[in-house]
Amino acid sequence: MNIVIKNDKDLSKFYRRLFIYRSYFFSFVKFKSNDKRIEKEIHALNIKRKSKRNAYIFDEVCKEIDEYFNYENICEFDSNGYCMAGLKNGCCRICPHVRSNGCPSHNVACKLYFCHRVYEKRKVPTYKDFKLLKVMGIRKRMVTIHDYFAPRDIALFDINFPLITISSIKMMCRLIKDIIYLKKNHK
Repeated sequence: MNIVIKNDKDLSKFYRRLFIYRSYFFSFVKFKSNDKRIEKEIHALNIKRKSKRNAYIFDEVCKEIDEYFNYENICEFDSNGYCMAGLKNGCCRICPHVRSNGCPSHNVACKLYFCHRVYEKRKVPTYKDFKLLKVMGIRKRMVTIHDYFAPRDIALFDINFPLITISSIKMMCRLIKDIIYLKKNHK
């Protein structure tokens, strides 16, 4: 069975019914569209293994964020590593993964977190600007946008974990561990 999106009316129906399309009942349906606006969403829905679908969405949103900012220095770090707010390593200072040449972590939550100074100087995207995230369920979206300071593999494990309470507890424990790590290293 195929579902074809042909025009704007079908597109609006597609977004309204997206929560149904990602369910088990549509796991044997092939989605098709020639519309470039929803090419990534269609590709994601055609990936039937949820863990692979979530990995694809996570990677594509990270890529979209990087392309939006064109890999520029948004926080205006100087040569000493201080940002525009005057903090060493900026908002990422409590993250144990940050290095002198930047962050090797591939994380949606970290890429979309900015201090108030960045918001004052420029327009930055929010999670709502990335329609591809809507292909994920609400629980997985919440874990994706709140899983700070986690490398890609750990963030994907949290997203694919079946219980949000356990994922939330893991994220809080990791945050506390990172704060303790920061306090020990700055003494």
